[in-house]
Amino acid sequence: CRTMSNIHESIRHLAVTIDGLVALEGNPRKGNVDAIVASYKEFGQVKPVVIRRNTAGTATVIAGTHQVEACRRLGWSEIAAVELAADDARAVAFALADNRTVELGATDDDLLYEMLEKVGGYDDLFESLGWDDFEVDLMLLLYRLY
Repeated sequence: CRTMSNIHESIRHLAVTIDGLVALEGNPRKGNVDAIVASYKEFGQVKPVVIRRNTAGTATVIAGTHQVEACRRLGWSEIAAVELAADDARAVAFALADNRTVELGATDDDLLYEMLEKVGGYDDLFESLGWDDFEVDLMLLLYRLY
């Protein structure tokens, strides 16, 4: 039995069936689906993916391929999505821009450490994000020393 979904109520009206979604062919981005699964287990889906409708009745995922895969692993039948009306080249350009803007960002370590100090009780989530207890404790210790 598939779980319908755990889409936040504010974007629930954007729900589409996952079965009709296909990944963007040749997508160079390799995401951490396990981390997205952990986030979805904790918070549900709170931001939509971006799709482009196809003539065959399906839709190509332009941004959020790994979010869709996480939902499939969770057994969800739906995901919130916004539609991008674009030709092939523009859709691919958007996918590349979406991926690249994340790569161009940076983390302010001091602000990260301050935020980590404020939250507790998310050990499993943080571990899924690549921060085990030791690493979080070490980051906080270094932050406090400097």
